[in-house]
Amino acid sequence: MIMTTLFGCCIAAEWGIEFAYVAFWHIWYVTPCFKMLEINCGCCKKLYGLCVHCCLDPLFEACGLMLPHSNEVDERQRPLTPPTSR
Repeated sequence: MIMTTLFGCCIAAEWGIEFAYVAFWHIWYVTPCFKMLEINCGCCKKLYGLCVHCCLDPLFEACGLMLPHSNEVDERQRPLTPPTSR
């Protein structure tokens, strides 16, 4: 019983120190690194979006102007429906 109490206190102290160590690293190193990463990724996201829109928007706009009626159904393919009288 005495050994359990002594070892239990030592193990609890070790776990407390371990928790303090992990908390210190997360507060002072991990969180600022993620904040810096978030800021840098935001800048990269804007730059990438700008490049993609500058290169691909004119291409897709030209394709859209070349194929303006591609979503219309040919008259021969439409099912015949009798006119309704009111």
